[in-house]
Amino acid sequence: MTTPTAKAAELSDLIQNHEENITHRADRVSKEELRNFAVEEIAAILDQLSPRPKKAGSNNPCGPEINRPSPIVDWMFTFVKAPMPLLWQSVNECAALCVNRLGKFQVRTADYAVMSHVWGETCGWNTPTSWGPIDPALRKKGIIYSHFIKFFDRCDAEWLWVDILAMPEVFEDMTAAEKAETENVRTGVINSLNSIYTRADKVVCLDSLLLRLHSGGMIDVAVILCLTRWLTRLWPFAETKLAKRVMLKTEDSAFDLDNIVSFLYDVVSNDDHRYFPILTRLVPLRPIPPGHRDKTRSPQEADPQASQIFHSIYLGCENRNTDVDIDQAKVLFPVLNLKWQTGWTLHQGLRHIADCYPTEKATLQKYCSYRDIRFTP
Repeated sequence: MTTPTAKAAELSDLIQNHEENITHRADRVSKEELRNFAVEEIAAILDQLSPRPKKAGSNNPCGPEINRPSPIVDWMFTFVKAPMPLLWQSVNECAALCVNRLGKFQVRTADYAVMSHVWGETCGWNTPTSWGPIDPALRKKGIIYSHFIKFFDRCDAEWLWVDILAMPEVFEDMTAAEKAETENVRTGVINSLNSIYTRADKVVCLDSLLLRLHSGGMIDVAVILCLTRWLTRLWPFAETKLAKRVMLKTEDSAFDLDNIVSFLYDVVSNDDHRYFPILTRLVPLRPIPPGHRDKTRSPQEADPQASQIFHSIYLGCENRNTDVDIDQAKVLFPVLNLKWQTGWTLHQGLRHIADCYPTEKATLQKYCSYRDIRFTP
């Protein structure tokens, strides 16, 4: 009889042989979310992923990468970039600066979608031979329209809010005044995110694995979702938690995350059910379906004083990371509808949360300890 450890190793090897740049995710998910699946079942699901051309270091599902400016780029391409006056207007109105298919911008409070993604995958942030950002001189121009339209068309929306367009970047060669203005706009956008996410008709998840999945089965989608890079990043938690609806785009369809969670609730009868680990992973992201109770284990059992929102933060942010340390505090502000201040550090942001929620300090401490943040509320 195969031991759980040996089976997890076999599953991980299977996933790694099928996909590149997935070692850590394959190891973890094989021991957790997929531990109750047969190797043959996972192999059949992986076979439903369309193959993509191999290119060293590339994780971009949307097309060829353009990594540095050149005279050819300057005259051959049209760029999409948000005008600073409209960025300020969106901040002042606590509204979403959205873009349409023509690359035109408009400040909106309704009738738009939010694109949720991993920047490095969707927007070509990789060099010809390795993982890494596009040259800053090219990023300053915005997003090349031919590339922009590839992900815009996948979102099925007339107006789309895209973070890399609505959140201006601070560049090293900016003047002090330009840096200060850009930082203030960024803070304003952060403080508008609760409104932006909650007012949107839907949040659309674009992930390189899901975008290659050709399947009509919700369990197949749930399995691949657990392997996505999107589910390991911190900001998609806030986007998913606050959304009215979350649509998971596949190669030829779209799946409502709430429908998947509801299906899992319907079929999972106890914690021995083979889908239970997947349900446990997804439950903190969305509301419990009507007519159901929480079937998953929660820190609430050990800490009955903590609120459900802090439990969902603690559980929903497990196995998620960010390349920017301060975002470990900043990402919680839209979820809790708090206001960030320009110039705050990670610890100042966490202190503000602790001060605003003094009864939640135990759960906030668990969050920090899990993330190896030395902070005492």
